[in-house]
Amino acid sequence: MNIRITLLGQARSAIGHSSDVIECPDCATVSLVLQSLAQKLGDALHRILLDEQNNPQSSVMLFVNDEQVFSPQTHVLFNGDSLTVMPPISGG
Repeated sequence: MNIRITLLGQARSAIGHSSDVIECPDCATVSLVLQSLAQKLGDALHRILLDEQNNPQSSVMLFVNDEQVFSPQTHVLFNGDSLTVMPPISGG
């Protein structure tokens, strides 16, 4: 299945563009998609999205089809879903 990813803030800056489409197995969770995305797009994105155990950083806000996800390890995605990734805002 295909999931459309929109990256905001530091995540967008880390890879140089704001969106991507990732192919993943049916019934993939948000956590699995983030791991696949980080593997595909590199270490800089991995450090922003995932902790040392490959779990989503608690400071990253995640939205599926414009609804916030609070349990990325169990939230299942479906073909055509849109995942928005919003790391913490930094700067001043």
